[in-house]
Amino acid sequence: MELLQVTENNNMERESFFSMKVIVTFIVGIIIGFFGAWLPMRNVAAPVVVEDADTEMEASASDVTLSGENAILVRDQQAGVMVNVELVTLENTGWVVIHEDVNGLLGNALGAQLFLAGVNSGTVELLRGMEAGKTYHAAIRQDDGDNAFDLTKDLLLSDGKGDPVEVMFTAIGEEIVE
Repeated sequence: MELLQVTENNNMERESFFSMKVIVTFIVGIIIGFFGAWLPMRNVAAPVVVEDADTEMEASASDVTLSGENAILVRDQQAGVMVNVELVTLENTGWVVIHEDVNGLLGNALGAQLFLAGVNSGTVELLRGMEAGKTYHAAIRQDDGDNAFDLTKDLLLSDGKGDPVEVMFTAIGEEIVE
């Protein structure tokens, strides 16, 4: 009887030890898997995938301007009176404003479109068409709460370095008047 009880205790200890080894191995595996996936990605900017109704495009991190919860993606596009905003992510409701380029800085505002907080895409209609070969800026401005665009009241968003949250793009081809 005592031998049977000692054998049962040894079996229970082995099963308990085996269960503990399985649990510890599982936890260590999860930790190794997490760091194995996280470490290579922490210094590499992942591409941003923008899905369109007809195509799926991949933008490198250099094509997207990102600051906190705010980001904007506008690529080179056909000259005309409409600007395609492929991606704008806003922490709060704001404006995407298209500006002329003046020596790398924001020039005259050509058009603005209000976008709600969250992830969006859309178009900005311009007061006059873009000229082929010229550079333009798409900048984000914070709406002051009245949902009416005003260059003096709707403040330009800036990143941690004080630079505007904006992306430059070029008008290509011949001007298309819509």
